[in-house]
Amino acid sequence: MGFVIKSALINSSERNKVVIAINAGDEIVGVVHYRHRKDGQTTLYSIVVDGTFRLNAVGRTRLYELKNEAVGKGQKSILLKCPTELAANKFYEAEHFSLVTTDAGKLRPLNIWTLRL
Repeated sequence: MGFVIKSALINSSERNKVVIAINAGDEIVGVVHYRHRKDGQTTLYSIVVDGTFRLNAVGRTRLYELKNEAVGKGQKSILLKCPTELAANKFYEAEHFSLVTTDAGKLRPLNIWTLRL
């Protein structure tokens, strides 16, 4: 089976979207959930990638697609919150997000990241 990833929109309101990444075998290998707000901020709720595909640029490619969509809609920034203990923080830092602050969160500390577009 070849390695091809395609995206499919599975849920969308005017601003709230869930996009899945599908491999050549039609298996879901990743999910991106986000919302374009009217104030020019895009809120990224989650990027989830199946562990076996994490080093295959699935998340990075979906993030680039999100950035391009946000710029096309005139958004000014992308904001997200990530639990401090997750390795995903290194991913966001590598993708040029800026760590704004760390919030106590309801259940655990959260890093708050932003990316100016």
